[in-house]
Amino acid sequence: MQKIKKTLLIALLLAPFLGISQAKKPIEGFLGLKFGSNKAVILAAMKAKGAVLDKTNSDADNLFFSNTKLGQRLADIFIVKFVNNKAFEAYYIFKPEAEGKILLEYNALVADMTRVYGDGKGTYKYTSPYKEG
Repeated sequence: MQKIKKTLLIALLLAPFLGISQAKKPIEGFLGLKFGSNKAVILAAMKAKGAVLDKTNSDADNLFFSNTKLGQRLADIFIVKFVNNKAFEAYYIFKPEAEGKILLEYNALVADMTRVYGDGKGTYKYTSPYKEG
């Protein structure tokens, strides 16, 4: 009985440390770049990563890039939004290889992001003829 109490006590004492060691990574930026970086920093870093600036669609507050990856996934379009010359938002837009794989690819991406950053809140918008379920 004494041995069980000691084992239980050790397990209870370790529980908070296990919870802390599994904390998820905070979202402080994208592709190794910090939110708040200026356009010059973003442009230089994206060029170094092999991204191509889409000058036609880019403007004073938005930079559009092609040839950008999130992990192993190639984004169709990557957008960085700025306020007062500081990056505050980044969007990855993916085009699935086949329409029938959209949901599989989406779920795989969500699972990858959850492993790194923890659970998020999904937002869904369906357009006709599609609906939830």
